[in-house]
Amino acid sequence: AICELENCLRELSARSLLFVVDQSAYQNCGCMTQVENAIEPLPTSRFSRFEPNPKLSDIEYGVSLFRDVSPD
Repeated sequence: AICELENCLRELSARSLLFVVDQSAYQNCGCMTQVENAIEPLPTSRFSRFEPNPKLSDIEYGVSLFRDVSPD
């Protein structure tokens, strides 16, 4: 599926992204280079400021970021 990410973004005519990611899991997943290459051409905001069991304040921040960024 990761190999198809770039094609999916193109087919969906994505113009901007909100990438929600657990940073340590992402760094250890083995597909970071492929994902970064696929999203690199697009303006991408990242939301990784949350705990493993997100608190309400984490969720509120993520929702606020989503509203501000207005991603596709």
